[in-house]
Amino acid sequence: VIDYFRNIFFLQEKDAALGNGGLGRLASCFLDSMATLNLPAWGSLAIGKLSDMTLCSLSDFLVKLKYIPLDRKRKWVGGEVVQALAYGVPIPGYKTKNTINLHLWEAKAGAEDFNLFQFNDGQYESAAQLHFRAQQDMIVRFKERKDGKSSWQWYEFPNKVVVQLNDTHPTLAIPELMRLLMDDDGLGWDEAWDVTTRAIAYTNHTVLPEALEKCSQAVMWKLLPHHMEIIEEIDKRFIAMIRSTKPELESKLSSMRIMDNNPQKPVVRMANLCVVSSHTV
Repeated sequence: VIDYFRNIFFLQEKDAALGNGGLGRLASCFLDSMATLNLPAWGSLAIGKLSDMTLCSLSDFLVKLKYIPLDRKRKWVGGEVVQALAYGVPIPGYKTKNTINLHLWEAKAGAEDFNLFQFNDGQYESAAQLHFRAQQDMIVRFKERKDGKSSWQWYEFPNKVVVQLNDTHPTLAIPELMRLLMDDDGLGWDEAWDVTTRAIAYTNHTVLPEALEKCSQAVMWKLLPHHMEIIEEIDKRFIAMIRSTKPELESKLSSMRIMDNNPQKPVVRMANLCVVSSHTV
C-alpha cells in the first residue's frame, strides 16, 4: 500500500519541459548542482504549442498545474509590449537551504507571429521573430543590485553573471549583449567586448560540420541588421588579431573566421562566433 501511494505521489511532479534527451538531463543537472553548491542562479525556457498548423500562445502543462510550487506571474516592466510571462519554479539544493529559480516563459505572442505554411515555403521572418523576441533580464537584475553605488561598475558584471551557451542554439546572446551594453548603456566597443567575453562561455557538443549551425546571412540581415553589424565587426577584429599575432595561420583564416562569404550561400558560422567570443570552450 505504501509503495502504491508513493508511486501516485511521484506521478504528481510533472515533466518540467526541460527536454527528454541528453540536453534536458543536462539542464536538470545544472540546476540541481548550482542549488546544492549554494550558487545564485536561475534558468529559463520558452513555452509554446503548435495547434492547427500555427503557433499558439498556450501555457505549458506544468504551468497549468496549480499544486506545483509556482510563484506568481511576473511581467516585464519596460517600454516594449509584453511578449511573455515568466513562472518561477523553485529548485531546492541537496542538504542546503539554498533554492534557485527556473523560469518557464509562457508565450504571449499571437498566432499570426508564426505561420507554419510560410515557414515551410522558406519565408522565415514571421517564423523566427517569435524566437528572437524573448529577452532575458540579466542586465536589469544587475542594475537593480548595484548595492547603493551611484553608477554601475560594468567590470564587475562578469563576476556576477555567467552565460553558458549550451551548443550553438543561443549564440545570438553574444551580439545581443554587445548591443545592450553599447546602445542602452553607452559603453564603447572595447569595454563592451571585454565584459561580453568575460561573461560568455560555450559548450561544443560535436565537431561534425553538418551538426554545427550556420545561419543564412540574408535572413539575419533582414531580421537582425544591427546584430549583423556587430557580428561583422567581431569578425573583422578577429581577422585583424590573427594576422597581427599569428601570421602563420593566414592560410586557415577562411575556415576560422565567423562570416562565410561564399557567393552561392553566404552564412554566419555560429560555432565560430561562440569560440571567438567566449572565455572558455
